[in-house]
Amino acid sequence: MADSLFEALTGYPESTQNFDAAGKGLLGPGGDAGENPARAAAHDDDSKRSENDFPAILQFLKTQLHTDKDFPEKMKKATGLDKSAEFWEEQLRQSQEIVNQSKPTLLGGPGNFREVDEELQPPGLLGIPASFSDDYVSKNVIERYRKGLASIDLKPKDHRFEDDNALGILGWLLFNGPEAVTVPRGPHLHEQFSRISGAAPFRRHSAADPFVYKLDSPAGTPPRIALFADFGTGLGHSLFIARQLDVDRYHAAFSLGDVYYTGTFEQYKEYFETPLDKVLKNGTQLYVIPDNHDGYSGFNAYLDFLDRRLKHKGSYFAVETEHVQFIGVDTIWHSDRGRIQDESVRNWLKERFAAGRNARRTNILMTGHHPYEYQSTRIQELNNDVLDLANGAVDLWFWGNTHYCALFDKGVSTPYFGSCIGHGGYPYGQQPPKHEAKPSAAQVLFVESGSRYEGSPVRSDRGMNGFCALEIVPNGDIELHYRDWRGADRCDVRFAKQANGSVQLAALEDHVANH
Repeated sequence: MADSLFEALTGYPESTQNFDAAGKGLLGPGGDAGENPARAAAHDDDSKRSENDFPAILQFLKTQLHTDKDFPEKMKKATGLDKSAEFWEEQLRQSQEIVNQSKPTLLGGPGNFREVDEELQPPGLLGIPASFSDDYVSKNVIERYRKGLASIDLKPKDHRFEDDNALGILGWLLFNGPEAVTVPRGPHLHEQFSRISGAAPFRRHSAADPFVYKLDSPAGTPPRIALFADFGTGLGHSLFIARQLDVDRYHAAFSLGDVYYTGTFEQYKEYFETPLDKVLKNGTQLYVIPDNHDGYSGFNAYLDFLDRRLKHKGSYFAVETEHVQFIGVDTIWHSDRGRIQDESVRNWLKERFAAGRNARRTNILMTGHHPYEYQSTRIQELNNDVLDLANGAVDLWFWGNTHYCALFDKGVSTPYFGSCIGHGGYPYGQQPPKHEAKPSAAQVLFVESGSRYEGSPVRSDRGMNGFCALEIVPNGDIELHYRDWRGADRCDVRFAKQANGSVQLAALEDHVANH
């Protein structure tokens, strides 16, 4: 259990020293804080935010709620919560109560937070034994991911990043709320992250560096690749996913964005770089696409991480193997959020689709944002942004941002196999099985409908987290293994490569539906 409110909301203790990463800290999405102390606290890096700042941040948000009719819509874009002004009024009231009850003592101690934390826990979580984590791991996690390795505490009572309880929503208000309501916007409230004051300049490809890379695997070894999204939470299931990547030594790994809450230097360190440190050191080539939660802090921590640890230096790239071209494109920095509108990026993407098809490679697209989502027939503008450039040459499309895991069939308006893998770290709600779901824009082939601690009644409200392991077999066929955080395969898929590089579904075994 956390010792303070700050630690409960972040997972790490409040810093005793200002953390400015050599002066590269967040400068503030709304511009200068000026004379307003609430905005000064709200726009600072989270490691500089202290519990003493929390009241000013909440007051700033309350003022915004009362003066900005678009406050609910702005919060929806950041948190996914489609709620009324009355809902946010009540959340701010509850948040203020929690902050008041958790105030540090005059002697600098943690105050009454432990008591507050107990009061906020649902009745079903109060009786969880202290041994739950070790017992569940020993019975349910694949042996090679636990035997002889340091234990990872699952912390089932942790509500960080959740969007359906008071403590989780308080975290979003304090650590993402100010950024959500002040990020620059265009028509129809579209967020424009490149206009954030102090944001890092967008990096473009050039003749000297076309952002195209080669992935070679040892002779006779099929390339193995891990794909994951919405991973950056530092929660126990994320740490187990990182361990799988380390133990199984993938040749490459692709992260499709989002280090929560806002991708600050401290959050990148705690939730992303530290968990993946061994993966980077074991030789896995990691490629990272930023998304909106990396962008709220101005992409500074993202680029710092790229420059220090990774091979690629921009937010879009292509990685070629003998049979497959992986194309990663951010949909957040250069255009309106969720779009590919920048002409330079569009021309590059069009060339990459054509180059892949001309070489008879399978084109696998990866984006932070989604073309459509589970249980919705709405197709996003991003779908047409891509189809206008692909000329029929996008074969498989992975995305994150929306929080679930599914594989979709080709459709008339979506002529590619699509897959959402936004279940890496975010504590999303359990999804209904496909036969109980509302219609989607494309036929659902597989959906992860299990709960996080399957086989146990604990946290049955949370969905199963995981990632996708991809293998390119010698003849060019592609195998997908949707794998949960425990190391169990949830769905196995094989796509047969055609002569021109496109693929057809050859086999699918849904272990969730068959369970």
